[in-house]
Amino acid sequence: GIRLRAGSKSWDSDRLLRPWEVSRRKEIAAVKLLRPFPLAIEVYGSHEVTVSKAKRLREEIKKRAEQQVRAAAKEILPKEAQLLKKDLSFSEKENIIEINMLLHSLESTGTDQPFTAPQATEEEATNP
Repeated sequence: GIRLRAGSKSWDSDRLLRPWEVSRRKEIAAVKLLRPFPLAIEVYGSHEVTVSKAKRLREEIKKRAEQQVRAAAKEILPKEAQLLKKDLSFSEKENIIEINMLLHSLESTGTDQPFTAPQATEEEATNP
């Protein structure tokens, strides 16, 4: 196919003859000029893309979600954190399965350090 653009106007051969309902383009060659006015000539190849719709089993979705939860927990939580609980909720929209996850973790916000009182100097001991 050929696409021509001059300024804000454009013409695409794909608009006249579209052999496929869904296709993907790959640019083969392009000439782009700015002077004396913006002009672009592009040659591209297109090929058909097959779109399919399949029903997913709940076990398959849950298995994939568990993989993503482990990856997210590894990335988000510190190494010392302990995963206590995870909640997954699934919602189905047209062609989209949305998974919300809530992670409950136990983290150490600080480190244990022994506390010792500072020793008083001789001067501080004699002069209260």
